[in-house]
Amino acid sequence: MKRINIEPDKNCKIYQTEARGAKPKFWFYFPDDKSDNPKQWLFKNTNRSEETTNASKTFEDIGEVIFYKICKRLGVDCVEYKLAQYQKGDQIVEGVICQNYNPDECVELSGYTILENYRNYIYDNFNGKNVPNDNTLENYKRSLNCIKITHTPLESEHGTNLSVDINKIYKQMAKMLILDYICCQSDRNWFNISFLIDSKTKELKMTPLFDNGNIFSWNFRESVIEHQNTVLSKYPKYENYLELYQSKSTAMGVKTPVSHRDKNNPIRSINSKFKEISTNLIDHELASVIANDEELQEFLANCQNIGLYLEEAFEEFKKEYEEDCSLLRNQSSIIASIKSEHLLQLVKKKIQEMEVDDENSL
Repeated sequence: MKRINIEPDKNCKIYQTEARGAKPKFWFYFPDDKSDNPKQWLFKNTNRSEETTNASKTFEDIGEVIFYKICKRLGVDCVEYKLAQYQKGDQIVEGVICQNYNPDECVELSGYTILENYRNYIYDNFNGKNVPNDNTLENYKRSLNCIKITHTPLESEHGTNLSVDINKIYKQMAKMLILDYICCQSDRNWFNISFLIDSKTKELKMTPLFDNGNIFSWNFRESVIEHQNTVLSKYPKYENYLELYQSKSTAMGVKTPVSHRDKNNPIRSINSKFKEISTNLIDHELASVIANDEELQEFLANCQNIGLYLEEAFEEFKKEYEEDCSLLRNQSSIIASIKSEHLLQLVKKKIQEMEVDDENSL
């Protein structure tokens, strides 16, 4: 098949626009769906405007599809995206569609909301101390513990006795961060992480991963990807990869910077939404998290096969959409191999350091 064709008022019915995020989106359903509760679909234009020309087109739509296929092979819960296009007057707008991951309309909480809960109620902030709500795995764990053991506004608003499996959510988030690191995800800000409160069980759980298209620099124009492919094909070293990414704001690892969106918003700007964090700090924090958990070490070992998973994903993609993506295929395979091997070596080194510390403490 080729891209799924969406024709408003012909083969689909738009019922709501979506304001969240920087990309134009709308919700729709297919009238052919005769069930009592028709499936809700979201169309997302993966470029920043509907007037984007082919010359400036990026590949975030393909990134959404490929990332889902990788997650599927690794057993990570992820929204399934499909390539689509819709006719707007004389213009064809390309993007992706996906089903609603919250059809039961459970209460949804952004990562920002969870972290604000931690900042406001774990610490006493009345002595002038400004506790940050950085988008970090450590802070999420502390905030989830706060929700579990205290009576917070979160429980007051959404019902008492929330069930919070901290270890389960922690492992899910850690695996997400490992994948983001290897795939060079550059947009895992605190609004691209979300949680649901199950209306029946009152369980707080993580949503499937969504908005995953900013991988491997595919949100840049083709010339950037060609340059990376040329350099790394000749010199597939981590140091060379690092040089290519110095000019790009990244969100890779445990301490993830967030986007510049709302930077001038007076309400949100006080929360230090964007932080420059050194790559070395990100590397070693993520390595420490993995080194202290056997399940995450096993997951990282499986991630050493991402090169193979990418090959399989692109083969499926070519059959499904009849689009040639050989440039993306080559570039991503090289980068994934470099990043996964680098992280593995960091973890091995960290484990050795821990063993030496244990011996010295005896």
